[in-house]
Amino acid sequence: MATRDLISNLRYRDELLTILGRMGVRGTLRRRWCRWFGPGGGTVRLRVAAQSGVFYVHDDRALDWLKSFGGEEQLLTRVIKALQRGDTFYDVGAEVGLFSAFAAKAVGEEGRVIAFEPEEHRFERLHDNLKLNALKNVRVFRIALSDRCAQGELLAAQPGTAPRVGPARSASRVGRGQVIRMMTGDSIVGQESLPVPQAVKIDVEGHELSVLRGLESTLRKPECRLVCCEVHPRLLPAGVEPGEIGNYLASLGFTRIETVPRPPDFHLIASRGEF
Repeated sequence: MATRDLISNLRYRDELLTILGRMGVRGTLRRRWCRWFGPGGGTVRLRVAAQSGVFYVHDDRALDWLKSFGGEEQLLTRVIKALQRGDTFYDVGAEVGLFSAFAAKAVGEEGRVIAFEPEEHRFERLHDNLKLNALKNVRVFRIALSDRCAQGELLAAQPGTAPRVGPARSASRVGRGQVIRMMTGDSIVGQESLPVPQAVKIDVEGHELSVLRGLESTLRKPECRLVCCEVHPRLLPAGVEPGEIGNYLASLGFTRIETVPRPPDFHLIASRGEF
């Protein structure tokens, strides 16, 4: 009992997780934590658009977030219904893998999901959830897509929000956040010989335009039929207006662009024709 109490008092402290990661036991402890202390036995099963998935839960807050699909159930349902067997889906800002897991089931073994998540602990939970669902058609990259290839940093999140990509980090500047690797989407598509996606979801907390610019050549391909991008007006860099993102998608050849409010943010759903 003393050991359980000790673990309980250390609930997911970043410092502890970093130390345990260096020892190679962080993932094992996290999964055991869920089984020992997580509500409902440490996992929750969700269902969207005829697809079912199971996800690790480490506390009540995570359970509530998962059961509400992070407020994205409507968008997730639309994406899953749009995907076909054999399609490729890019999940940019994958977090713990809600979109990746359901998309992987929708595209089937012959399809592919490419997930990008730069934040260390979310990346590990993404891995855990994909393994829990026995998904083998997903490739994951601990990389932030951007409009340049450089070292950057992930700035700490405010309560209830995800971390966001900060400016490129210089050697002379003391960083405030987690050091990350930034790459353009087009460069990693070329380096890794990734298939062109039929659908892309982007949720990057204000870094949307940089992601689109860095993925421009790929998004121009006619095979790319759908882009779902969450726009965070309050987090956009200075000088970037929300309307620029929709205009940029239109310049890439997307002929239909819908705006779906999600206060204080909104989704842009860009498609080539009816989709």
